[in-house]
Amino acid sequence: MRLPPIPAYLTIQWFSARERKRLPRTVRYVSFRSYRNFDESKFRQSISSQDWSQVTSCQEIDLAAERFRDLIINTLDIYAPVRNLKLREYAPPWLTTEYLSLVDMREYWCAKYNKS
Repeated sequence: MRLPPIPAYLTIQWFSARERKRLPRTVRYVSFRSYRNFDESKFRQSISSQDWSQVTSCQEIDLAAERFRDLIINTLDIYAPVRNLKLREYAPPWLTTEYLSLVDMREYWCAKYNKS
């Protein structure tokens, strides 16, 4: 006995749910400064002991600003290092276990139909 044809909206080619079934988690990286063990007095002491003549002797404002930024950032890197945090975003909320079980059932019946 031959089964009736499957409607187009149920075919594997149209849905391609095999690829969508287990969505990979997307990973996003966020960089931030960790002030957890930041010691303000040591930071101030380190800033005051820097050689500021390379900033004050510049004739161009852009070069002076760049050197000032480099001095501050390099000192901050010692006392408040940059940390990278991995944020994982899980599958969309509409992708429930009930939906996945229905997809599995549909794939089972499609495979059974294609074998017959």
